Amino acid sequence: MIDMSRYPEPEEADDRESAYIWRLLIGADYQGKGYGRAAIAEAEAVAREWRLPRVSLSFVDQPDGPEGFYQKSGFVRTGKLIDGEVQMLKILMDD
Repeated sequence: MIDMSRYPEPEEADDRESAYIWRLLIGADYQGKGYGRAAIAEAEAVAREWRLPRVSLSFVDQPDGPEGFYQKSGFVRTGKLIDGEVQMLKILMDD
């Protein structure tokens, strides 16, 4: 995960108020066992620790891709593409 607020040379499209999950990949044999949910929960905990209000990620839009999983995890499409990948965002609420 990347804290864009600490990234030395952000690109124009970078969200400086977002922790960015880069390349969350769960092998097919391990999907559906909670590893993805645990990774997202850990990313959210770290983002809160970094005092960032949201988490973002991107993925390749293809059949049987991860969008459904990300939606169930609370992410929504932003309407933006990052290097040709769909961007999604989750706003973190203070507990």
